[in-house]
Amino acid sequence: MLTQEEVNELPDGTEIIVTWSGGNGPHTYILRQTEYGPHTEDHFLKEPMWKNGELSFVGKEKYHTKVRLAL
Repeated sequence: MLTQEEVNELPDGTEIIVTWSGGNGPHTYILRQTEYGPHTEDHFLKEPMWKNGELSFVGKEKYHTKVRLAL
């Protein structure tokens, strides 16, 4: 599992696997590093007020969003 800092440093276009903090997943996404921070390609809406797919609260604790590299 990656930390928030590690996700923030991944290059744009990296394939990742995400299990969301609410329990949905795991799902494969393409990471997009945007001016609003890291997002999943399938969920990012380009208006700043809507941040679906935002990769924040990433970590190893029970209620964190879990991110790992796709192999």
